[in-house]
Amino acid sequence: MQGKTVLLISLEMSENMYARRLFSNITKIPLSRLKEESETLKSQINEISKEKPGKIIIKEFPPSTLTPQQLKGFLLKLNQKGINVDAIVLDYLNLLSSSIGNNSYERILYCAQQVRAISYEINCPIISATQLNRSGFNMDNPGLETISESIGLATTADSIMSIWQKDEDKELGLINLGMSKNRFGPNFGSIALKIDYSTLTITEDETINESDEAKDFTKTLTSLGGLT
Repeated sequence: MQGKTVLLISLEMSENMYARRLFSNITKIPLSRLKEESETLKSQINEISKEKPGKIIIKEFPPSTLTPQQLKGFLLKLNQKGINVDAIVLDYLNLLSSSIGNNSYERILYCAQQVRAISYEINCPIISATQLNRSGFNMDNPGLETISESIGLATTADSIMSIWQKDEDKELGLINLGMSKNRFGPNFGSIALKIDYSTLTITEDETINESDEAKDFTKTLTSLGGLT
C-alpha cells in the first residue's frame, strides 16, 4: 500500500517477531539470514522507503486483554497524534477480550460486531483471521460452517476468504484462496497463489490461473481493494 499507513495489532506474537517477518517479506532476504545480512537489509529498507513511501505500525497487546473499546481508544489516540490509519490488521479477532457473553459464541459475536462497527466509524478496513474447526481440517475450500468457536463471526463479517492447501500443493509451493462470503459482490471462486516460505512471500502466477473462474475471482479481489 504505497503512501498508506497500515496498523498491525498483535495479540499473539511479539512486535520484534512481526518486524522480522515484514523485513524478510519486503526485502526478500530469508528470515534465517536477516542477521547475517543486516547491512544489506538496512540498505534495501532505505531504498524501498524512498521508492514506495508508506508506514507500518506494529502494536503488541497481551492475548485476551484488549477489548474492542480499548482498540477504538488506541485508534483515537493515533488520530489525535495526526496519524490516520488506512488499514488495520488484527491478529487475531478471537483473542480479543470481552466481559459480554456467557460462552465463546456470544463473546466472539459481540467482538466481531464491535470491530465491524469501528471499521465503519473510522472508515477503515479491518482485516483479521480465525481458525477452522475439526470438520474443516484437510477440506478443500472450507465453508463458513467450518469456522471455529463462533458462527457469529461469519454472520457479522462483510467478506470472508478461506485459505487451504492440498498435499500436492505443498510440494509445488502453492496455497489456495477462495471467497466464502462477500457483501460487495460475488461470493464464489478461488485462485492458486505461490508461496515462498523462506520470506513468507505470496505472489500470483497467471500461468496457474488461466480459467475464467480464476480471472473473475481476481476481479472480485481487485474490487474489494478499491473499497479501501
